[in-house]
Amino acid sequence: MKSAAILTLCFSITCVQSQVLEQCRVAAYPGKANDVIPTEILNLDLPPLERWTNIVTPRKGKILHFVNYVKHLLPFGVFKYLSEALASGIDKIPYPYNDEIIGIAKALDLPLGDILACNIFYELEKMCTSIILRDPEGYVYHARNMDLGAWMGWDTKNNTWKLAELLRPITVNVEFQSKGQTLYKTVQFAGTVGVFTGVKSGKFSFSLNSRSAEHFFGGPMSVVEWLLVPRSKYQFASLWAREVFDKAESYHEAKTMLSTQPIWAPVYYILAGVNRNEGIVITRSKTSSTHPMILNEKMWYLVQTNYDNWKNPPFYDNRRKPAKMCLKQLRNASNKLRENSLQILFNILSTVPVENKATIYTALMSPRNGHLESYKRSCKGICYPW
Repeated sequence: MKSAAILTLCFSITCVQSQVLEQCRVAAYPGKANDVIPTEILNLDLPPLERWTNIVTPRKGKILHFVNYVKHLLPFGVFKYLSEALASGIDKIPYPYNDEIIGIAKALDLPLGDILACNIFYELEKMCTSIILRDPEGYVYHARNMDLGAWMGWDTKNNTWKLAELLRPITVNVEFQSKGQTLYKTVQFAGTVGVFTGVKSGKFSFSLNSRSAEHFFGGPMSVVEWLLVPRSKYQFASLWAREVFDKAESYHEAKTMLSTQPIWAPVYYILAGVNRNEGIVITRSKTSSTHPMILNEKMWYLVQTNYDNWKNPPFYDNRRKPAKMCLKQLRNASNKLRENSLQILFNILSTVPVENKATIYTALMSPRNGHLESYKRSCKGICYPW
């Protein structure tokens, strides 16, 4: 008991010390040239089985490293059983996304269940920060840090999360095209078909954050429920987001779809539009939305991490406070932002602990013109672990 108390005390002290905010970054933008995430084209006019082949095949070795690592997070027999169970349920994934997953498995010569497991794996827990900002002219911008991999293997030699190190090399921008025209852009982990980050030019931008705290096991339990239920109106959050990108033609249509569709686990949908106050954080339970946080004349920014906006975040993971503080510091007395909005957002998302050891990429988006730029991140030096 005494040893456990000492360990708990040490952990608490470390967390508090780690959350000490560094000075708000002012010169981080742009990211380094070799950190720019490459862009690939996905042709929606191809059969679903063939759409991802040109994206996953050149990254086969790196994707296999990731899949093999995920396999070893569970005992071999457990993952093998899970993979087989998932493969038997592929028809419960809506078309054409089920065929896209089948095509990826064939292109990589991997069991179908392994690829489906990796798609669902991304649904579980993501420690992220999303920000919407309205500039003095009324233009709306959207940015996010994707944090993933905390608690899934710490490399004591390099002081990094092993999973995050495996995901950075398979991160790619994807332009979804039909008849040679780009319909929308996303940031993907190669091998996945759902959307966590994306922009549809002239319509909306989007990011997805996991909803944690009391919902910590919501993701894993949703997979179990999905396996047990023959058919359901519920959808996985990122696959439904892909549906929104495929079908919604306006911010308001996307907002309605994201607010009402039953989903397997609670999440936050962060959505921005092209008009002055088109920005919202949609806090989702499995069946409904609650406490929407919306841009208005008094509130010119929205910050969402992984905790309900009407509650205090836990002391060991308060990325919300430094993000808000840096936003406010970057306004001058005349209520005008001092720098380019994308530059401001990148600087904030580069400030510890908003950027941390689990941060894989930063994406910057402008829904008005469909601009998307993204950078791989690797927090050096003294960084908070998540």
